[in-house]
Amino acid sequence: MTMVLILIPICLIILLTMQLSYGMRPYVTRGIIVFGIGIPEHANQAEELESLRASFRQNNIFFIVMGSLTLLPMFALNRYFSLVFVYWWVWMGLVIWGGYRLFVKYHRAAARIKREHDWSMGERRIVRVDTTLTRAYIFKHSPPYIVIRLADEYIVFNDKKASDTRRMFEELRRKLPH
Repeated sequence: MTMVLILIPICLIILLTMQLSYGMRPYVTRGIIVFGIGIPEHANQAEELESLRASFRQNNIFFIVMGSLTLLPMFALNRYFSLVFVYWWVWMGLVIWGGYRLFVKYHRAAARIKREHDWSMGERRIVRVDTTLTRAYIFKHSPPYIVIRLADEYIVFNDKKASDTRRMFEELRRKLPH
């Protein structure tokens, strides 16, 4: 019984955190993100999006209630730790998968609405990257590298030809004071 009383609150916290985070609407430059789709600010209050949000809220609440109710069989299995543990893992997998599928359904619907109305948040086929969050990934199989350390960041250079990288490194080394 003790294990069930420990696992059920953990399950509820995971269920609520996961499902309530899907409903968040972060604001971005000149728009808002609705179900993972960038929507311009002027379209934020569109009737179709509002009905989509209302439908998601209703289905999400139903999913949370059903997810919570499916925890009750754990009390019947409380004498068998292994069954409780297996049930818990199966429940976790199904809740994560089901929550994901619910979100994907509304993500695709929002994308369809955006395409139908030709809503755009800027130039198409342009990817914008916040460089403060970018990390350099270096392919370890093609050394050498030139690494320049600045106050709080690194610049890493690696040419396709190792000989070009070595040549540039030697040039930089000659020009820099020792």
